[in-house]
Amino acid sequence: MSKKIGVMVGSLRAESFNKKAAKAIVELLPQDFEVEFLEIGNLPFYNEEFDVETPEIIEKFREKITEKDGFIIFTPEYNRSVAPALKNAIDIATRP
Repeated sequence: MSKKIGVMVGSLRAESFNKKAAKAIVELLPQDFEVEFLEIGNLPFYNEEFDVETPEIIEKFREKITEKDGFIIFTPEYNRSVAPALKNAIDIATRP
């Protein structure tokens, strides 16, 4: 039985070291793992109003999240905290 793994990269930079590391690590996973890189840079900033009227892009992102058996997250540290794009994606994925 294959495992569906979502990969989120907190750095949005095209030549991100985290993105390069993610691609390298994914190559080491067992062949029966289905891996999908989840795009987080196009998500709007979380707004509680999305819990009532959810934009289509957020609905699709949440559907992808629920399809996964697990996640691998790669992110740089920004000001001793989580990268803003990743924090936003987690907020969107876990609400309401």
